[in-house]
Amino acid sequence: MTPSDNPQGPAFDFSAAWSVTGTVSIESGILFRLESANGFGLTGVTLSATGSRSGVLAAATVTEVDCLGGVLDTSGFALGGIGSVACLGGGVEANTSALLPVGSNVNANVTASFFPIAFQVDVLKDVSVTGAPGGSASITNVGQQFTQAAPEPGSAGLVVIGLLAGAGALWRKRRKRYAIDLRKAPASR
Repeated sequence: MTPSDNPQGPAFDFSAAWSVTGTVSIESGILFRLESANGFGLTGVTLSATGSRSGVLAAATVTEVDCLGGVLDTSGFALGGIGSVACLGGGVEANTSALLPVGSNVNANVTASFFPIAFQVDVLKDVSVTGAPGGSASITNVGQQFTQAAPEPGSAGLVVIGLLAGAGALWRKRRKRYAIDLRKAPASR
């Protein structure tokens, strides 16, 4: 796993060799929690997968459940797959799935928007590759790019106005104090 912090939001890269040939399947889960440290809310995520797929029946898929502001219950994942995962504690669930097309070194990208904006997201990825007679499937990289809400221009403007008003009040206070100090100073003869 390689985390990075990009201007649009945090990103994660998961690299492995999920690969099958013939009638074999591999399924694995990746679970993590992301919290907004700087106060910007998370507005969505782009999920990407890279790999190869040959044969019509072979499949290479990454499915994701995002629990916005709640707790992700993964207790049924091992037995029932991604369908038995639940978002508890009042959190809202966002789901997305990337299915690789047939080809060598191909990509699939999907985007999910978060509503409401989230400040904490529990994420479960289900990486699944299934071979078929005469076919193969692999996933070599799973990417995750979150987007953050930019502060509204109106909010930034209010901050600037507040700073200017505070600076003006401080200037007036110092000017008034200086005028009082001048009156108290002895007159020069």
